Amino acid sequence: MRLHHANFRTVEPVALVGFYRQLGLSLIGCADLGGPCTLYLGDPEGGATLELTVRETADPDWLGNPGTGHVAFLVDDLDAELERLTAAGIDIEMPAFHPGGRADVYVAFVRDPDGNHVELVQAPFPQVRDALPAGLTWEA
Repeated sequence: MRLHHANFRTVEPVALVGFYRQLGLSLIGCADLGGPCTLYLGDPEGGATLELTVRETADPDWLGNPGTGHVAFLVDDLDAELERLTAAGIDIEMPAFHPGGRADVYVAFVRDPDGNHVELVQAPFPQVRDALPAGLTWEA
């Protein structure tokens, strides 16, 4: 298991992408998962990424949604990992599923002892380049 990404919520993607570009990250992906789009920023050398879940407004249910505001770990076999965690007494918050119906992404959620959302992502996790939100381009 290894760190894959951290996720923040935003209603201002242009400003947030601009800020993280100033810190040296590049916009490397965008996924339309059938709701809010998700932007991926990373170091060109690879490693963990910053994931931004974009919405036009922050509705009240957004803060409780495990798909936003989480840390994610990459696992080789999600089903086996969920069995191991269940045997260790860890409750599965959201069973394994394919977000947005995408067969190429398989995830599940648990919570840490403080109640933070933790996403488990089965490898490989493809980087996609769906349409960007208005005002953003791939180049800085």
